[in-house]
Amino acid sequence: KYYASVAMENPVGPITNKASIQGELKSGSLMNFELDNPSKDKPAFFDWGSLISMYRDPTQHSEIKSKMERYRKQTRRSRILQELTDAVNDGGVYGRIRSGGRTYDISAGRAKLSRDTVILTSGKGASGLAKRVAVRLHDEKGEMLYQADRGKVVASWDPVRRRNTLMIELMGRLRLPGRLVDRQSEAPRKSRWDSGSLPLPRDEQFEQVPMVDLLERPGDFTTSRRVIAGIDSLTKHRTAKIRGQIEAEMNFRIAYGLSCALLVAMGAALGVISRGGQFLTAFAISVIPAAGIIVMILMGKRMISNPDSSTTGGYIVIWGGMAALLLIDIVIYYRLGKR
Repeated sequence: KYYASVAMENPVGPITNKASIQGELKSGSLMNFELDNPSKDKPAFFDWGSLISMYRDPTQHSEIKSKMERYRKQTRRSRILQELTDAVNDGGVYGRIRSGGRTYDISAGRAKLSRDTVILTSGKGASGLAKRVAVRLHDEKGEMLYQADRGKVVASWDPVRRRNTLMIELMGRLRLPGRLVDRQSEAPRKSRWDSGSLPLPRDEQFEQVPMVDLLERPGDFTTSRRVIAGIDSLTKHRTAKIRGQIEAEMNFRIAYGLSCALLVAMGAALGVISRGGQFLTAFAISVIPAAGIIVMILMGKRMISNPDSSTTGGYIVIWGGMAALLLIDIVIYYRLGKR
């Protein structure tokens, strides 16, 4: 294994896990981290079982896995935001957001999903009654009600906590509680209020979905066009190329093994035929097809692994060469039998 580390002089950077707190240090170094093995994702270094497994499930490939993990996070956010949007537009209250023992109930006249943001607006809801944007916080101590003309719920990835988060924001003629609602007191109006970073609600159904299912059928799990387009592009380009490389490696290994067996059989037959002293002639006859087969196998492997070339042509080159070698063996053994 190989590791790398970075040492810095007079750095300025985070000194705690909180990204907002920074300080100056006289010297510092980053923690040693392991370098990826550049050969670990090359099919030539896989055993046969790994080739079959990765062909069936390309998400085992580190590059595909890394990109799919990002799309999986985006899918989780889009599903929760779509769930929130549907609940509000149906005239209901969305109450699955929880943090620190508190539950956040969100209601509004209308909701519109745009990428990783739900836009909340006041107006007539599904029931026909006018509704303001409202967030009701409640826990064991009581309730607090926040109201405004408009608001939004933004989902994002928190790189510090390494998790998906939500933030609720209210704007316009804001009405804030000064204390618990049951005490009937109210603070002066402000122009903006936000909840801070909140954990994204769990999606237990989606958490059970294998990564390969999301890769092959993204439309079954999300309506986000951005996610679906990204996964489709990954499937058509990188996944197709990786599968082509695996196919090429599998055919290469089979063809190489068979060619060795056929060339050994050819050499044995030519050895018997040339026992009268024509050794150099026999050697030349066996070397020519051997060199040709090696070239054809390598050419076929390159053609199969290249998505821009003909995969069928690659198969023809590899197995056409094997058929020619088998035919030569048959002719040699036929002559040997007649002798």
